[in-house]
Amino acid sequence: MNKLVIFDLDNTFYNYQPTHEHALNVVFEEQNQYDEWSLFLENYNLAKNTIHNRIGNNPSKHSKLLYFKEMFQEFLTFEAILNYEKLYWENFISFADISENDRNILNNKKDKNDIFILCTNQNTNIQLKKINFWNLDMFDFVITSEEVGYEKPNIEFYKYVTKIIKKLEISDFNFFAVGDDYENDIKFWIKNYDAKAYLVDNSNKNFIEEKEFIKTNFQMAIEDIFMEKF
Repeated sequence: MNKLVIFDLDNTFYNYQPTHEHALNVVFEEQNQYDEWSLFLENYNLAKNTIHNRIGNNPSKHSKLLYFKEMFQEFLTFEAILNYEKLYWENFISFADISENDRNILNNKKDKNDIFILCTNQNTNIQLKKINFWNLDMFDFVITSEEVGYEKPNIEFYKYVTKIIKKLEISDFNFFAVGDDYENDIKFWIKNYDAKAYLVDNSNKNFIEEKEFIKTNFQMAIEDIFMEKF
C-alpha cells in the first residue's frame, strides 16, 4: 500500500539548537557592539521577544532579519544588518547535521505513488534554501506558514494542507506523520487521519510505543515507515 507522509523539517531532520548556536556564534564573532557572548545572547533574546510580542503569531515572527534589525539598528547600517542575517543562514545551513543515510532511505525507498508533504513554520525563502542545499528533493509539496498565513497548530494551516490532500484523490494509502512537536506536527493527523505518528527526539536512541505515537529518533522513524531493520 502506498504511503502519505507528513514531515516537519526543523529539529526533525536535524538538531536545531546546536545548529542555531553555531550560526549565532559566527555573527557574535563578526560584530563589535557586544564584547561578551552572554551580553550578545541577552540582547538577541530581548530582540526576539520584542518582535514576538509586537507581531504575535504572524509567521514573520521567525525572521532573523527582524531580530538583527531590532538588535543593531541603533548602531549599524541596513547593509550591515542584512549581511549579518546572510552570515547567520549561510553558517546555519552548512553546519546542520543532515544524515546522508536518512536522505538515501527517503530517496531510494519512496515509491512513485508515495506522497511526501513537508509542513513547516518558517519563511518560505529560507526553507527552500535549506531543502536545496541539503538535497532534500523527495518532497511532492512544501508548505510553509508564510504562504498559508497561519502557523501550526492553527487549524487554518491544517485546512490548507487537507485541501491539497483531497485534490490528490487518493483513497488507498497508509498515513504517517513525523515531527518533534506533538501539538504542531502529529496531533491533528492522528485525530483526523488515524496517522501512525512518530514524535522525534534525535537524542533518543530508543523506539518507545506510546498510546498515540512512537517516541524515537528520525532515523528509526523512517526506517520503521519503510520496514527497514534497525
